[in-house]
Amino acid sequence: MAIFDKQLAIKKLTERNALLPCHRCGHKSFGIVDGVTSYSLIDDQNMIGSVMVGGPSLPVLHVFCENCGAVTSHSLGILELLPKDDENGK
Repeated sequence: MAIFDKQLAIKKLTERNALLPCHRCGHKSFGIVDGVTSYSLIDDQNMIGSVMVGGPSLPVLHVFCENCGAVTSHSLGILELLPKDDENGK
């Protein structure tokens, strides 16, 4: 099962005018990577470079240029693509 709906992601990006050509080569065709990345968030500089297990994170989807492969990340939360909790809190 997919973490997010690609067609809905395209709709959300379009609604927010994320339509500019590639910042590297100017090409206009993009794709969305299957899956997401979750960046660990830290608030203590002494933790930089440490392996984090659990804790706060920023899940992002990645859009790639179909010409040069440049990748741009977009927050799932801002795009309202995070899974909704059910009424039992799951």
